[in-house]
Amino acid sequence: MTSVKKTVLTAVITAAFTVGVAYLAFFSHDSFAATTENTTNTAPESAVTAPDSEGTQTPNVQNNQDTIGQSVGKGIDQAIQDFNQLSEKFNQNLDQFSSEFAQGFNEFSQSLEKGLEDASRSWEETKKDLSERFAAIQRENDGEMSSSADPYGYIRTVQRGVLAQYSPNVTVGGVMHAYSDCTPHTKRWENFTTVSGENLVIFSCTLPQAAEQFKAIAPEPKSGLSSLFQSADEELQTQAAQEVKTADLVVIFAMSKVDSSAFTPQNFYLHVSFAQGGGSDVDLDLSQLQALYANQQLLPAVASNEVSKSALLQELVTAYQEVQANRQQNPNSVQ
Repeated sequence: MTSVKKTVLTAVITAAFTVGVAYLAFFSHDSFAATTENTTNTAPESAVTAPDSEGTQTPNVQNNQDTIGQSVGKGIDQAIQDFNQLSEKFNQNLDQFSSEFAQGFNEFSQSLEKGLEDASRSWEETKKDLSERFAAIQRENDGEMSSSADPYGYIRTVQRGVLAQYSPNVTVGGVMHAYSDCTPHTKRWENFTTVSGENLVIFSCTLPQAAEQFKAIAPEPKSGLSSLFQSADEELQTQAAQEVKTADLVVIFAMSKVDSSAFTPQNFYLHVSFAQGGGSDVDLDLSQLQALYANQQLLPAVASNEVSKSALLQELVTAYQEVQANRQQNPNSVQ
């Protein structure tokens, strides 16, 4: 590309030079004629000599012509020399510009290529991450477990099944997937076979606000004279609620031995851990599964009814007392 530019520029400069020389020659001819005429007209009479018989001019006129010709020749030579110097400088500048431009373009091309490679690499990593996340969501939503995790398809059967007593319009897997009162990434599906050969499917997740919600449900702690009016049961309920650290929601489904596509909910409870160590189960009524189908927070939903609230707190106290008893018998053990 650089050689083409130089060829074009050289052609343009040559053409310009040719026109300039022609113009200079024309101008020099006119000047020479005018000078000769003036010299002839203004020369003293004594210096003018008539031409000889062969038409030759006098020596004075010839000298003037030679002087003017030499001046014109020197001017042309100087113009050519100046033009050559200018052309050489122009070519040097053009070469330098072409070299710098080529270097800059190469650096820009390398930077652009590197940027495109980095962007492509970043996008490939992002696609891979998104693909893995989407696959995880799909597995959670559809229950598509690997053959090693669900060899007999029990989990898939439960997830795609319907419990008409709660809602005939949605699947169990759809309900659990949509349930929002679970800490993100804590939803789990497992299968288990008991010693007696009973096949179970277990769904579980962690309730994110269990500690605060148990404190809100339990009687407020009392002090001073007001504590005299607090029953022993209320005091235990308050103490147990104050110690709650975490709670996992657990639903267990039992698979039918008669119909491979049938199952029933068997247990519904919270596995509660306490601040001083240890944990135990707080049983819930199966009817309270309706809170999951309604996508309600479980503990506030249970506490909205005084009867179920009282039963929940009593179950909490029972679990707390079991943990305390275990601490006393086995101080170094944690359930």
